[in-house]
Amino acid sequence: MGRAPPNFFPAPTLFAAVKAGQAGYSRSMVQEGKEGLAFLGVEPLSVEQAVQELSSALGPKLKAIYRFGTDFALGPRAGRGRLLVLVDRLDVTTLELLVELVTRCQASAIKVRVDTEENLLGGADAFPAFTLELRDHRELLWGDDLLAKLTLHEQHLRLHVEHGLRSMLRELSDYYLDRDIKGYQLPALRRLLRKLVYLLEGALICQGALPGGPAPAAQQLTPEAILQRTQEDLLPSANPLVWQTLQRFARDDLPLQGDGAARLYACLFEALHGVIAVIDQLSDG
Repeated sequence: MGRAPPNFFPAPTLFAAVKAGQAGYSRSMVQEGKEGLAFLGVEPLSVEQAVQELSSALGPKLKAIYRFGTDFALGPRAGRGRLLVLVDRLDVTTLELLVELVTRCQASAIKVRVDTEENLLGGADAFPAFTLELRDHRELLWGDDLLAKLTLHEQHLRLHVEHGLRSMLRELSDYYLDRDIKGYQLPALRRLLRKLVYLLEGALICQGALPGGPAPAAQQLTPEAILQRTQEDLLPSANPLVWQTLQRFARDDLPLQGDGAARLYACLFEALHGVIAVIDQLSDG
């Protein structure tokens, strides 16, 4: 048997590569996944190739494909993009068509999310952070724009934003307590910050500072602008260092040696407590 190349993943190589992408490990680990794919004679996919192969695999079951989100707070492991694949029905038959292809996509640093138009539009209020990210930052790559009417019902928004913020507060506490086992969980904190930004946007909508309907292109805010609007409109008396720290962490420009990571946690806690207090006041009103 010939000698395996450096960094070769033992079988199943594809799933080892996927774990590197999903778990937020270093860019070198994702590169190892790509090298494992190359050793098997499987080329990494571009976004354009992924769209073509998804279309071929799904046939009439495919309704639309979007690229969504931004590079905000993705850190050094920023991949080639995230794809939202809308199908006619979520079931084993449909998903089985995608198992190998989605594995190749994720090993190629392309994340894939599969859903239906009905589920996304019907559940928009239940998941305000994801709904607002889709509303603000999506690009149609295949099919018709089934999400043109994606919106939130503002009478339900406050409750769901509060639920998201309070759940995040508990999650952040768990991350901090687990730090001796898993370090400071920086990839998890990046995911949390990305979600927090859109919950902050939801809070701004609840306050009336931003529109809640489908957003015209001119009104779409970048995540950085949402943090700025939060500082100006929701929490003008908060320490500016909180927002500066979160912006720097999102840019991967925050020194985390020594007590730097603990200060990052402190800023996340302060931001969460402040916005939850604002949401509570809106409820009392």
